[in-house]
Amino acid sequence: MLATPAKATRFLKRLVRSASLRNPAKKPVIWFIVFFYVCLAAFIITLTPGRIAQFVYDAGQHFRHLPYGYMILILVMIVASFPPFIGHGILLYLFGFTYGIRGVIPAVIGTLAASVIVFVTLRMMFSKRQRLWTPTHEKWQALEVVIRSRGMPLIILIRMSSLVPWAWSNSLFASISSVSLLQFFIATCFVVPRVVIQVFIGSRVARLSNSKLRNRNVARKNS
Repeated sequence: MLATPAKATRFLKRLVRSASLRNPAKKPVIWFIVFFYVCLAAFIITLTPGRIAQFVYDAGQHFRHLPYGYMILILVMIVASFPPFIGHGILLYLFGFTYGIRGVIPAVIGTLAASVIVFVTLRMMFSKRQRLWTPTHEKWQALEVVIRSRGMPLIILIRMSSLVPWAWSNSLFASISSVSLLQFFIATCFVVPRVVIQVFIGSRVARLSNSKLRNRNVARKNS
């Protein structure tokens, strides 16, 4: 049986009340998250996914003809690769959405360049603090010992895992002194197949999102 709006409202109130009892400071944040997703769902339902996809497709095609537009996406990817920012995966889809399968090359270059820039920047900024902080934390010392003993296979495995957000993965390896820049770069190269897949998916979604192309193909089949 479908839930009525009243039941749904009571459920949300119980959810917020239970969370606020554990931590009262989180109550406004939880209500904001609930409100945001309700507005997002209403926005999608009102405009319909087809119209939204067509708008994104048209915007992507306009962006495609900008001079050095791919450089703008690479710069945005570099910023998104610093914690606490997010959006690396979305940008990979956007490369495919905007440039098609040809977006693989700038997406791979942006991914590798952003990773190296974040690693070097964080390593230079926090190297002194890291040397002072690591000796006082036994768990972090144990983590460095494990990574040093396991070597590249473990670094590659962690780097390829999607459980750790991309920006935080960059900062994690930058904060572990036993991981060198060369090891980090080689491990990042193993992410390239996933980058290619995501760009390819974005290019396919772009073709499905173009309602004008779909209507033209349907008219061609009917004629």
